[in-house]
Amino acid sequence: MSFYALDLIGPAIDKTTAFFKGPGLKTKWIKIGILIMIFELLAGGGGGGGGPGFSTNNGSLGEIGPTIQSTITAITAETWMLIFTVAIVGFVLLFLVGIILTQLRNITFFAIVESLTTNKVMIIPYWKKFWGKAVSLTILQVILSLLSLPFVLALLFLLVAGLLLFFGVNTSVLGPFAILASLPALFVIGSITIIALLVFFIIGFLVEQFAMYWMYVSEIKAFEALKKSVGLVKQNILQVIVLIITKIVLGLVIVIVAMIAVLIIAVPLVIIGLLALLVLIPLLALAPILLIIVILALIFAVLIFAFVVNIILAPLSAFLFNYDLMFLKKLLGK
Repeated sequence: MSFYALDLIGPAIDKTTAFFKGPGLKTKWIKIGILIMIFELLAGGGGGGGGPGFSTNNGSLGEIGPTIQSTITAITAETWMLIFTVAIVGFVLLFLVGIILTQLRNITFFAIVESLTTNKVMIIPYWKKFWGKAVSLTILQVILSLLSLPFVLALLFLLVAGLLLFFGVNTSVLGPFAILASLPALFVIGSITIIALLVFFIIGFLVEQFAMYWMYVSEIKAFEALKKSVGLVKQNILQVIVLIITKIVLGLVIVIVAMIAVLIIAVPLVIIGLLALLVLIPLLALAPILLIIVILALIFAVLIFAFVVNIILAPLSAFLFNYDLMFLKKLLGK
């Protein structure tokens, strides 16, 4: 039996190598590097014990529980209302910003794949071209995020309740949720939460690995692409398992190569920086204001270094985009 994940490594390398050749390579390399950097920057996604066995009643640690108890109970209702209001407003603002960044990430994804497919890199034109597909994908991801939110909050509740139990704090400070802060309840909540988050993790994997690429090769919406991806995985479960294992290995190899490349680039720059610092130290003693300039220059140098490294390592990420697209096409028989 032939495993596509293994068979496609060579062709994906060849396709990536061919892309980083030919006339206008410098401009093309920088543009695809910028797109990949934007995408990767935007990518990015238990309860404790209680009871007498976890009680800490001696030493400074034993004082933490009463301190937490008194601090929480000292907060007035008005203060709690202000805290909740600020938290809700902050969450809404962050959520709106998250939607905008998700849309930017999605149109950038399609721009990358289109660039690698056509061997012609464009940023703004491709963003405009795939805006509609990206909106469909963003809506799906936002809905999945909202559906997973209760389980994320449940995980936070497990953490808070677990810490309260550990330090011997009276769980009545949790108000109406105090009834849930017992070991049996925390165990049930924890089990449901872990299972639910695992399901959302699998759905996220299907979206990133299959649905997004399926949307690129076909004129289908995100929900349909996800539905079709579930069926495709069921029909090719062994191929997908081999894919996951192969990508883990490839990921480790790419990380090692990237680390070596970063060290090769960074070592000479660090040596130059240290020599420059030795020259500047006497000047800093005479004019301390220069320290601010040096710090700003250092921050700028780090940002430039990160940008250059991302551009140089762009072929590694491009290989993965080619590899994933070729794998989906193989499963679809294209």
